[in-house]
Amino acid sequence: MKNLPLSLKVVAGYLIFVGFLGIIWLLFTLGTQSFEIALQSLEANAWLYFKSSLYNVFFIMSGVGILLKKQWARGLGLTLLVLGTFSTANEFAWGRAGGPPAIETLILSFVVVGLWNAIWFYLLYKKSNKLALETNSGI
Repeated sequence: MKNLPLSLKVVAGYLIFVGFLGIIWLLFTLGTQSFEIALQSLEANAWLYFKSSLYNVFFIMSGVGILLKKQWARGLGLTLLVLGTFSTANEFAWGRAGGPPAIETLILSFVVVGLWNAIWFYLLYKKSNKLALETNSGI
């Protein structure tokens, strides 16, 4: 961890923080306050909780893997940031609208969340960070 660039440490910390925050959010049922969840069936809600839990565990795994200089963790983090943009933007739009969002709210949500995740994606994607992980990559 000593030889990691600061940007990789910050991204790893962000991924771990987001993962733990998401798990805490689910454990204390704060996530069940969503209008989207209230309108869905039990099976759909179970899938949402499973998907969210899996994302959060993967976020933590990616952050810890980056701190341990594992190359796979970078790829996992990049993938999560891209895939997470879609679900997070949708959740953000529902929360902002207080129900099913209008198309304008959905588009604005994708822009806001997409730009936020793009910052983290860039920091993780930088060539210097890739090289830093390649010098000590392993499984």
